[in-house]
This record gives sequence, structure tokens and C-alpha cells, in this order.
Amino acid sequence: MKKKEDENPLEELQDFAKELDAQEENESELDSPYALLIEDLDHEQDRELVYQVLSESGVELDLDSIKRQLHEGHLLVSHLNEAKAAILVDKLKDIDAEIRFGPLKELTKKNK
Repeated sequence: MKKKEDENPLEELQDFAKELDAQEENESELDSPYALLIEDLDHEQDRELVYQVLSESGVELDLDSIKRQLHEGHLLVSHLNEAKAAILVDKLKDIDAEIRFGPLKELTKKNK
């Protein structure tokens, strides 16, 4: 253990800066949005159900973009909180597609 007289003020300041960086990183992770990723949407009735559920969800979404993505057979909706994403997944659990949700960073890592 260092004695008070052995401590370097610059070293203390550097340690404090590292602590702040770690704290900011943790806070940004807490604020990071969740996302809903749906792939392999091959059936029209499934695409219609997804559109209906999302349009009635109360989440502010670009419905034109949603339509385009659904037409292509996949969908990525970001900026969801975990609870809202879980509710959407529950409403969509019976469709014939691959559904994943979680932090956007993790979903995009798996697709690379």
C-alpha cells in the first residue's frame, strides 16, 4: 500500500480519469437501446401480423421502412426498451420466422 507522501498527484488524476471512463462506458451500456430482429419472414400472413402488431404497439416507428423490410423478408427495429421488446416478441411468438431481441450491439455482432 502506498503512503500518502509516495503518491503522485498526476497518477491519482490518471486513475480518476480511468474510473470516469469506465463509469461512462457502463452508463452508455445501460442506455443502449434494445432491438428486435426478425428474419426468414417467408409467409405473407406472418408479415401482415408483424406489421399489425408493430403499428398498434405505441412505439414510434417509420411504418414505410417497416413495410419495405417486411417485403424483403426481414425486419430490424431498434430503440426499444427491454420490456417493450419482450411484449412484442410475446405477441409474435407464433409466426414462422427467427425472432431475436437484445442489445443492438449483440444482434449486429451475430450477423457479421
